Amino acid sequence: MIRSLTAAGMTGLLCAIMFASICLTGCSTAPRTEADRARLMDNAQAARSEFTEKDPGMAELFDDSYAYAIFPRVGRGGAGVGGAYGRGVVYEQGRMIGYCDLSQGDIG
Repeated sequence: MIRSLTAAGMTGLLCAIMFASICLTGCSTAPRTEADRARLMDNAQAARSEFTEKDPGMAELFDDSYAYAIFPRVGRGGAGVGGAYGRGVVYEQGRMIGYCDLSQGDIG
């Protein structure tokens, strides 16, 4: 017997699909190739320069912060079911210490 999905059933199904896709993608936040890592670092430095050019107070914020992350780009998309993803660089006391990523999903 085939039955139609209710709104709650569809929401549950979409949540399960999103959860499974997050679990299956792994936890690696570093870009795969050296060229991609260099490009991300360059983009993060360019973003920081742009921030401080537009707002000189940002330089003091960066200098006084113990740690921060810069996401040069965060892509968004969707219609009904949406999401966003971006990869960034983590700094501690002004030194790059690793990579991070940002992901978001929403329904409705």
